[in-house]
Amino acid sequence: MNEPGINSFDEFLLFYVAATVLVGAVWVILEADVLLGSTATALTRRRRQQPLLAVLTVLGVVHPACAAIAFDAARVDEDTPAGDVADLERLRRRAKVTALIGVGLLGLLCAPHLPIVSEIPAVESLAASIPWEPS
Repeated sequence: MNEPGINSFDEFLLFYVAATVLVGAVWVILEADVLLGSTATALTRRRRQQPLLAVLTVLGVVHPACAAIAFDAARVDEDTPAGDVADLERLRRRAKVTALIGVGLLGLLCAPHLPIVSEIPAVESLAASIPWEPS
């Protein structure tokens, strides 16, 4: 563990779990911003979050929890103006796609460690391309 970077699958999982905790903290902050304020300014607070949700949607490729936060925060409530509904629905569709891509990428990175999947020849070549996998 003295070498820089991620050098083993265990270190990758540890990093991934730590990132999950940080992403969860972002979700708590976003929800607290909307729920703990007055109802009169809730719409402006939700509009203020939309640029951040777009960034979280893109980050969903790296960590699906980011896309899940964007999907949840872009929900359409009864007080959402009609003009914002299309934008929120578009953001939710993008979040779904990036979450699926992120889960697929995580599955590919974990595939060499699954006993059933590791015997497939394509997985062996995949494992050779992952930096922390032994050659």
